[in-house]
Amino acid sequence: MKRALVFFGMTVLMHLGLSAQSLEQNRSNFEAANTAYQEERYADALELYGLIDDSYRNFSVEFNLGNTYYKLDSIGKAILHYERARKFDPKDENLKVNLQLANQKIVDKIEALPTLGVKDLWTNIRSVNMLSTWTNLSLIAIFIAFTFFILALILRSKQIKRIFILTGVLFFIAYTLTYLLARAVVNNEEQNEAIVLSPKVDVKGAPSAQAIDVFLLHEGTKVEIRNEQDSWYEVKIANGNVGWIPISSCEGI
Repeated sequence: MKRALVFFGMTVLMHLGLSAQSLEQNRSNFEAANTAYQEERYADALELYGLIDDSYRNFSVEFNLGNTYYKLDSIGKAILHYERARKFDPKDENLKVNLQLANQKIVDKIEALPTLGVKDLWTNIRSVNMLSTWTNLSLIAIFIAFTFFILALILRSKQIKRIFILTGVLFFIAYTLTYLLARAVVNNEEQNEAIVLSPKVDVKGAPSAQAIDVFLLHEGTKVEIRNEQDSWYEVKIANGNVGWIPISSCEGI
């Protein structure tokens, strides 16, 4: 038993040590990449940012990657990483400005369908930065709900019991809502949008190279992924048009 505990303890310590070492290496690469960018060595900066593990990616890494690709005149990749940064913090003003500048260089000028601001609000609610908020609120709400339910079982006064049960139900509803919002944040991390990276791509009416062309898209355009079949994505663009493009022509946000 003692040997098992010692082995377990050593395993945990080794894992923590490796995690700390990995974190330090990623920080070092990030700082070196920032220095290269400031010195206008953009190719070196891009290589150093690329060394950062996906598990350590955050707003700053994705935003700086977007800036680096923009400087290298790779607009599709710039927009891709700006959009990834937007998942972490959609309210950042510098990001909004840079993304707008990058979008101005896109060939396709697609007029989006009116949303009355609902889509932007939903984007803010589902941003990665909100995950801890919704998770903490859901835990607090469920704790308070069960506290009131337990007190309602203990107390003898029927009037107070009703009040406590009603309050418990309200907090349980609050728990359900905040839990669903937390799940929405997690689901938002899945790839349901992509950026076209090919210089241009013919959008087909069916998932086949022999299908008719329905419209044309260019590098940097954002599409919503609706379906996948073989090596094709069914995509929808901002004006509501739908068609099929090769998976190789785009990359998921």
